[in-house]
Amino acid sequence: MKRNFLLNKNGKLIMSFLMIQILFFNFIYSSSSQITPCPRFPVGSYVTQPLNIKSSGGYLDIRLDYRNRTNNENGDGMFFCYMFGNSQSPTLRIQPGDKILFGLTNNYYSGDDINNNNHNHHKNSDDNNSNTRPTINIEINMSNSNSCGSNQITSSSINVHFHGTHTSPACRRDEVIRTIINHGESFTYDLLIPKNQAPGLYFYHPHFHGTAESTMQGGASGVIVVEGIENIQPAVAGLPEQILVFRDNVLPSNQEDKPDAPAWDVSVNYIPIPFPDYTPALISMKPQQKQFWRIVNSAADLILNLQLEYDGVIQSFEIVSLDGVPITTKD
Repeated sequence: MKRNFLLNKNGKLIMSFLMIQILFFNFIYSSSSQITPCPRFPVGSYVTQPLNIKSSGGYLDIRLDYRNRTNNENGDGMFFCYMFGNSQSPTLRIQPGDKILFGLTNNYYSGDDINNNNHNHHKNSDDNNSNTRPTINIEINMSNSNSCGSNQITSSSINVHFHGTHTSPACRRDEVIRTIINHGESFTYDLLIPKNQAPGLYFYHPHFHGTAESTMQGGASGVIVVEGIENIQPAVAGLPEQILVFRDNVLPSNQEDKPDAPAWDVSVNYIPIPFPDYTPALISMKPQQKQFWRIVNSAADLILNLQLEYDGVIQSFEIVSLDGVPITTKD
């Protein structure tokens, strides 16, 4: 779900949902030749914004590196992300009618472990004998006529879905059934965003059947902003903007058996808000400032019920967009 919001400290918030449009990060890391892929912020950190990549002259040409690493913070599961230099999961900002050349190299380093992110129990799981689901080793050959990219499916196979965009489901467009990108392979998507695409909030994420949940819960998602919402909702014009990306995460195994444990942990802009303390991430605002918040629920399974509280008082929102579409339009 996405939404857009506006907020001042007195409780006025203009909000829009698809992926709820609220806050987003800008991760800019030190330029080191030995960067750690898929970095995470400490619990209780201030929310920061991801790197913005903007289209120019009707094109956005980007090359991303699909990476992962072991979750050393609590030792459970994997972290996944799209690296752009030293930055993680950049925001793609485009205009209606733009073309996106989205290049992706699959540098996932250990395909046998991809499903370990699904170790945590679900409350209604049939697997009651173990907290760890078995690793799934996959190798399937497809005919060349049925495949897009590789014709072999392995444990490290990935593809990308451009959620909410009205683009073609053909090969090298927004196709998620036959598109296969294996470890060490590169693939370029060639997407034409329609001129009538509603301005608002969308997102990109893995959609390879069998591993999509694991990779999304590991953090592999990023935002797409189709510009121009201020032309439909003038109230947001010129306002400071934040994008918040909510993700569900694997619950640490040492927390799973607690009677009040949730099915998943949650994070916002890669800042964990873990059970049982739920230490909040911090958002910095000036007094009396009004802001435009864009909120994305890019979780694999988590359903969010949102409420804004300030000094113990519940605040009101003004919604300007829902599911990427401004609420004043017939769509």
